[in-house]
Amino acid sequence: MNEREYALVVLIEELAEAQQRACKALRFGMDNIEPGKTETNAQALWREMGDMQGAAETVVEVYGSGGTNRENVDAKKARIQYFMRYSADLGCLQRTGKVAD
Repeated sequence: MNEREYALVVLIEELAEAQQRACKALRFGMDNIEPGKTETNAQALWREMGDMQGAAETVVEVYGSGGTNRENVDAKKARIQYFMRYSADLGCLQRTGKVAD
């Protein structure tokens, strides 16, 4: 394994950990503290998202590319908003007003 492969493995691991934390937040609520733990699911999710971002930035560094393009990020956010509205229009999503239209 070389440094590039190693960085990708770490990214994959961090993505999985963030995914697990998001699932726990959905299952038990953002404010829930898992027995034997000291942080809420929200705190754990934010921590894992930070770890995920650090891993993603490391991949960018070892591959020497330009990294995440702000235009791509903004386009993805716009697609999320579009499909969130579509889901709400279908009656599948209850809007809370916390996410901008």
